[in-house]
Amino acid sequence: MTGSDKLLHRLSFLHFLHVDIAAGVAASGLLTSNLLDVHLPWSWWIVLPGIAWTVYTLDRLLDARRQDDYPTLRHQFAARHRRGLYVAVGVAGVLTVVLGLLTLPLLSILAGLPCLALVVLHHGLQRLGSTRSIGFLKDMNVILTYTCSIWAVPFLLVSSISLVHIIGFFTFCAIVAIIVLLESRTDVSVDTALQQPSLARSLGPRRSTFTLVVLFFLASAGTIGILLSKPSLGITYTGLTISTMFLPVLHSSTLPRPIIRLLSELVLSIPLVTVPIVHLLG
Repeated sequence: MTGSDKLLHRLSFLHFLHVDIAAGVAASGLLTSNLLDVHLPWSWWIVLPGIAWTVYTLDRLLDARRQDDYPTLRHQFAARHRRGLYVAVGVAGVLTVVLGLLTLPLLSILAGLPCLALVVLHHGLQRLGSTRSIGFLKDMNVILTYTCSIWAVPFLLVSSISLVHIIGFFTFCAIVAIIVLLESRTDVSVDTALQQPSLARSLGPRRSTFTLVVLFFLASAGTIGILLSKPSLGITYTGLTISTMFLPVLHSSTLPRPIIRLLSELVLSIPLVTVPIVHLLG
């Protein structure tokens, strides 16, 4: 194994352990709170990334449990380390829920209930079968759950919702949808072999390509609108949109699949870099 192979192997653990997911949630919260100009409770920054990590890890463990010889490396990692990961999921889940109940405002806690219902719906859809409609609904539910979980509390805290806020929300939805669809396309052969429902399987090659073009257009149009209305945040949205435009090249590369998914997920972490820099320069 060469030096670069060793590096890629070590970096893949960031994806196997869902560090990319937790970082993306925290970064998205930073983006959202700055766009809406609201101050999120300090515990939000622990509770939301912690719950996201718990949900994603548990989902991976349940998938690996259903099939011992799951062909993807991320599921094989979960199967090998299931005991430690189950303990970590239990501890993280209890701590984040208790912290949220003790520190977050009641309205914020109530906002989490529909998101919890969407998570339960996701697991239900995943186990119902592999029809086109179920695959479409399952991945659309992922997009909806991710975006609503992050934006719910900031929207509750903002004094009034303006046009730029709405544009920012739907632009963010388009960016998340691009990432989900591209990852679904990359895994389509595995999902087909395992009869797993997925968005790429539901749409097929032509319709998924057309959908990506539409999503890229919507993300670009929304980014231009934010640049004109709120240039400081427009810079971050520009970084997000341009990065997603390079993702099809990344997904067609010969890099290991865990690295491809890691870099795709880390696109959503861009605000962790751009927002502080813009604040320092502004």
